Amino acid sequence: MNDKDFNKNETGRKAPLAEIYKEISGDLRQQWSLRFTPPANEGGYHRLNVMTRKSGLTVQARDGYYAQER
Repeated sequence: MNDKDFNKNETGRKAPLAEIYKEISGDLRQQWSLRFTPPANEGGYHRLNVMTRKSGLTVQARDGYYAQER
């Protein structure tokens, strides 16, 4: 193997590309998509807070969203 076969993953450690792709594949199989409908006529910025009941899980979500008044 040469340096082109290695890359850094999000932890910063060097790993073979195949191992990094395997991590990404595992992450993609464990994703959830949440959706909701905000109340009508409440324009502006709305903060979001997504949590889990189970400890040890990582949530990746944006901080909020902008809504237009209807």
